[in-house]
This record gives sequence, structure tokens and C-alpha cells, in this order.
Amino acid sequence: MKVLSILLLALPLMAAEVTLKGTLYYPFGTPAAQLVSCTLTINLNRIGTSNPSQDFGSVPFVTKVQNGAYSFTLQANDVLTPSGTSYSAQFSACANGGSWSETWYVPSSPNPTTIGAVRASTVASPAVIFQPNQISARGLINGIYCLDVAGGTVNGLTSNCPGGGGGTGLASYVASMSGTSVTILASTHQLGTNPALVNCKDGSGNIYFPGSAVVNGSGDVTISSSSAMSGTCILQGNATGTGEYIATLTGTSVTILASTHGLGVNVTVPSCYDGSGNWFEPGSINVNGGGDVLVVSTSSMTGGRCILQ
Repeated sequence: MKVLSILLLALPLMAAEVTLKGTLYYPFGTPAAQLVSCTLTINLNRIGTSNPSQDFGSVPFVTKVQNGAYSFTLQANDVLTPSGTSYSAQFSACANGGSWSETWYVPSSPNPTTIGAVRASTVASPAVIFQPNQISARGLINGIYCLDVAGGTVNGLTSNCPGGGGGTGLASYVASMSGTSVTILASTHQLGTNPALVNCKDGSGNIYFPGSAVVNGSGDVTISSSSAMSGTCILQGNATGTGEYIATLTGTSVTILASTHGLGVNVTVPSCYDGSGNWFEPGSINVNGGGDVLVVSTSSMTGGRCILQ
């Protein structure tokens, strides 16, 4: 029987359970004096379900803070569905007569953590602000500003996102036009080796097409005009390719089925380039109701490409 008791104590907590353990202090005194006693009432803000299907209700859980020390176990919020659960913690009957409320978000952790690590700051209405390291990494996608996620841990915000800030989706880069020629390096626009020139606008907002646009094998873009340019040109693309499809041009026509490009029925073709990387406008482009794309050229195409978005 003694051996059985030892084995039971050695069993780990359920994956959804996190132990909060630590000591509370008064905000004064040198060294800081421990908070003598408090009653702590904790409520889950909504019913949450863990895996396997196990519902946790919002019945209050009451515990004590004695000689500043606390130790109790809560379900981790990031494994409960639907998402958006948090805890309301009410401190009352404290030795100094004080009382206060807090909002907690508890991320999964194999090790004990503290109240300070799960405490969330509330804003006026109605949202709750969480620290970056409290956010679950599941389901995250990169964006203009993305979360730095490594080894399942969220380290904080970063602007070093794949695809030039576009992450796994389509991104844009706005190039400033000045003079008769401008080159945008791939390291600058970060849209990969197949950026598409969407259009250019002069200083008054009028759309115009430059004299030429050339994209080399590295993705560097050179836009030229017979007259001085003053305005902007918009490039689109993505280093990962997600959100765009590169159609190879051979002969005088090419058909790209919707099942091949995977961009839906409202696909667009902003740019085509010949085998030397020079931008050109094909004879015609047709997108049928199913999203199939037909590109036709008046002359034979070899080694060229069209960007589908």
C-alpha cells in the first residue's frame, strides 16, 4: 500500500492542468513583508471543453493565501474550446482589509508557474490584453508584424516575417518612382523571385503603365519610363508562393485550370514576363466562370511566365 501511494504521487498532472505556486508580498517594507492572509475566489468566465470531451463549468473555486503562500491547480486556457476563456480572480478578506480583482490567462505549462505570469491587464471595454508569451502558438499565421514562435514557445512580436511582411499570404510593396528608371532589389521588396507589377500612379493618383519593367532571376525589379516618373508603383507577390501561382508560357496560348492554380474563381493576372524577364501585355486573357484562365499571345511565347493572384 505504501508503494502504491508513492506511485500515485509520482503521476504527472493532466496535460490541461497547470499548478500556480508562489508567495504574495505587501508593496512596502524592506525586505517586503509577506501578505498574511487572503481569500481567493476564482471563476472561469465561460464553460470550456478540453480533450477528451470534458466540460469545465464556471463554478467558483475558493482557496486561501496564508503567510503569503499559495498553491492550487487550474485548467490551461489555451487547450479549452471555444477559445477566449479566462479566469476572474477575486482577492477578499485580506489581513489589511483590502480586496481587488484580476483577470488571468493560463497557458499550458509542464512546470508550476506564478500568478504574476498569468495576470492579464484589462482595457476599458471589452477586450483583455495578454502578454505575448501567454498566447498559444497553435493556428498562428505570419503578418506584417508576426509573433516570433520557436519550439512551440511565443517569444514576442517581430517584423522579420516570411514573405516581406506578408507571411504566408499575398503581400504588397509600394515603390517610389523618381526619374526615368528605378530598381527595387528583391532584398528590399521581399516578395520572392516572381513579383507582379500591378500598376503605377503619378503624383496626382492617375494610373499609368511605365515604358518597361524587367524582373531578373533573383527577383530584382527595374521599372523604366521614356519620361521622368514621379509617383508610386505597386508590386505584389510572396516569397513562399502562397496566394499566387506562376504559369509557364509556351507557344501562343496556355490554359491554367482552377484546380491547378487553386486561387478560386476570381483569379487575376496582373503581370506577364517573357523569357528575358521583360514585362509584356498578352493579346488576351480570359477567366471563365469556374476560374480557369486562358492566356493568348500574338507571338509564340518561350520561357515566359504570368503571375496569377
